[in-house]
Amino acid sequence: MKKIGVIGAGWLGKDLVKTLSVNSDISVVSTNRSKQSVESHNQFRFEFGDELPEAFVEKLDVLFITATLPKENRLQLTGFVNELQEKVSQQCQVVFTSTIGVYASDQGVVDEASTELKTDSVYYLMEQLLLTEFSGRATILRLGGLIGADRHPVFSLAGRKGIADGQKPVNLVHKQDILDFMKLILEDRVEPGIYNLVYPDHPSRKSYYTRKAVENELPLPEFEIGTDAGKIVDSERSRQVHGFNYQCSI
Repeated sequence: MKKIGVIGAGWLGKDLVKTLSVNSDISVVSTNRSKQSVESHNQFRFEFGDELPEAFVEKLDVLFITATLPKENRLQLTGFVNELQEKVSQQCQVVFTSTIGVYASDQGVVDEASTELKTDSVYYLMEQLLLTEFSGRATILRLGGLIGADRHPVFSLAGRKGIADGQKPVNLVHKQDILDFMKLILEDRVEPGIYNLVYPDHPSRKSYYTRKAVENELPLPEFEIGTDAGKIVDSERSRQVHGFNYQCSI
C-alpha cells in the first residue's frame, strides 16, 4: 500500500485528500494549520516553523506540498526542506504546487525553459530547494489562476469599474485538471521536473470576465485597456504527458 502525504489540506489539498482516499490501495495522511483542526491518526496540525510530525513523514512514498508559503520568514522554508530531506526515505517523491507568478516577464510567451524568473519569490526559493535536495525526485507544478465550481475571480470583479489591463490574456486552470494531473504522477506517468498547468486558451481579461459575468447573471465589470500585451503561459509540456488532457474549459 502506498502512503501519500499532503501538506496543506486547504482548497486544493482537501480535494486531493478526498480523491485519493477512495482508493483502497492508498493510505493518505494530511496536515492543516488551523488551530481548530482535530488531530487523528491520518490528520495532523502543522505550519511552517513547526517540527514535522514523525507519524506523518514516516514511510511516505509521495509527498504533495499544496500549502500557501509564508512570505515573512524565508529561513522557515530552508529549515523545512532540510528537515524533510532528513526524515523521509530516499525513495520518496515530492510534488510542490508553485505558481506561474514566478515568471518575471510580463510580455510574450513563457514556458518551463524561460530564465526570467522572480528570484526573490518564496515560491522560486522553494522550487530551488526541492529541486536541489530531492534531485530526480521533485516535481514542480506551476499553477495558473485557480478556478473551480466554488471559486472564480468573476465574483470579486463583478460590477467593479476601472479595472486595469483588460487587454491582457488570462492564464487559468480548473481544480479538476490539477487533480487529474496529480493522479498521473501517482501512476508514474509524469517525469520529475517542472510543469506549467494552465488551460490552453487565453482570451483577454475584458472579453473573458465580461462573458463570465453574463453567464452568471452578474453586474458587468468595466475594464480599462492598456498598451502592454501581457504574457501567455505555455502548457504544452503538460499536454505531452500520456493520458492527460485539459478537460475543464475555463
